[in-house]
Order: sequence, then structure tokens, then C-alpha cells
Amino acid sequence: MNLRKSEVRRHRTAAKRRCLRVGHGLDVLESRTLMAASLISDVNLLDANPRSITDVNGTAFFLVDRSTTLTDLYRSDGTTGGTTLVKSFASTTSGYGNSPRYLTALGSLLFFTRDDGSHGNELWKSDGTEAGTALVKD
Repeated sequence: MNLRKSEVRRHRTAAKRRCLRVGHGLDVLESRTLMAASLISDVNLLDANPRSITDVNGTAFFLVDRSTTLTDLYRSDGTTGGTTLVKSFASTTSGYGNSPRYLTALGSLLFFTRDDGSHGNELWKSDGTEAGTALVKD
């Protein structure tokens, strides 16, 4: 088959159009809006990383290890003014063995376990205030 250059170009263009229509190697992407992250409040003391983020009715509770002997419980509504320290927990041993663990939401309360060094591993609760953060029962 002898084709002229113009016919070859026309066939190639038609082939490219078919590829675009059926998606051979080229995908048409839908428009998307990219989400951006922004700093709410700088609680990252001494390069500690917030961890154990738990949602309690739209309020985020999380832990920040300030050192191997001090862990802070924070709460946040997603604003700078609404991000506050709830309670600091001092460890009675070296390492993170006494810091709160297993943060769990139940209703409007946060429950977690903590070993205070004298009672063993116990159940604690928090309503998001320092006064409302306490051992459930010894």
C-alpha cells in the first residue's frame, strides 16, 4: 500500500483521537481541589510528635511526649484558641512506660489507661478539663 505523507498524517491523527477516546495510555483527569494543611497550634516541644489522636464528639485529644519522663494530654477544636493542655503526666520510671495509652472515645468522654507507678495499669477518664481528668477507680 502506497500512502502519501498527508494520508499518513491523517491516519496517525485519527489513531491518536481513538486512543484519547478509549484511554489507551492517556487518561482524562477530573478537576480536583487540593486540600492544604496548616498549623493550628505549636505544641511540638523539643521536637516531640503529637500521637494517639482521638476524636471525642468533634474534639481531638492527643498526647505529646515532652521528654522521657513527661507526657501531656491536649484537646483541640481545630483552632489556635481551642487547643489547650488538659493535663501533664509525670513518669515514675525512665522511658514512656507510665504515659497514657489506648485513648478511646465513649460518648463525650475520653478513656485511657495509665500506670502511675503505684496502682499498676488503671483506667482513667477525661472530660477535657484538668479537674475532670482522673483515675476512674483504684
